[in-house]
Amino acid sequence: LVDTRKKNFLLMGHPGDFSILNEEKELANPNLEKVFMGHPKYSSKWLNILQDKAKKFRSSLPTRKTINILVISRGYGSYLDEMSHNNLVETTIKTIHESIPNYNLFVKKHPRETSSYWDYILKDYPSIQIVNDHILELATKTDFVISFWGSGSMDCYLLGVPVIEYWDPIKNKKQQIFEKGSYTTIYRKLGIVFSSNNEKDLRTNILKLVEKGFKLDSQGSHRYFNDLIFRSNNWDKTFSEILSTHKLIGN
Repeated sequence: LVDTRKKNFLLMGHPGDFSILNEEKELANPNLEKVFMGHPKYSSKWLNILQDKAKKFRSSLPTRKTINILVISRGYGSYLDEMSHNNLVETTIKTIHESIPNYNLFVKKHPRETSSYWDYILKDYPSIQIVNDHILELATKTDFVISFWGSGSMDCYLLGVPVIEYWDPIKNKKQQIFEKGSYTTIYRKLGIVFSSNNEKDLRTNILKLVEKGFKLDSQGSHRYFNDLIFRSNNWDKTFSEILSTHKLIGN
């Protein structure tokens, strides 16, 4: 329970976040109340209209001639070397081209992905578009997503869109999770993506989605993720309790 009588609050998404942020000094001060309130963006109030739009678009699949695919890209830099980035781009295009006859490929580049192999390869593939809309808006008109490891996977999953995470956490270990003698990603741990370490995995997952009509399996997300969403759906109540206790708003 939150002690709303205190005067200083540290707002975080989930209790698991504090174990990473805690420096056992100022942030650990008992006079600083730790409040785990999720994220407004993940609340049903925020997502409800977008979820309806995504559902309506995906239900039109039987009458459409093309499949819409969104790639949430990541450029080369501290997490990925340039050769690996180029390989992700090339094999993604190649696998989609060979697996799906008619498609539109929308690429959402990372905000820091200024120099990208996507820009170079566009001229050879007219079906590819670089887009700048928010991921949540893009997900409302997408059949499935390929992510080069990023938090946008959570946005898409919450709109009911299947996400294939195309990333090798063993080769690209920075900020990955070490588990049972190997590495995995947080999004795989949360159970919200289909894991593809290489081109073969990517092809297998795409063909499975084709076979299932691009429907998201109820594979079951991790309890940590479910708890985060629960907290997100009540963030405004938690915030209001703090404000009303200190007479900053009325009851």
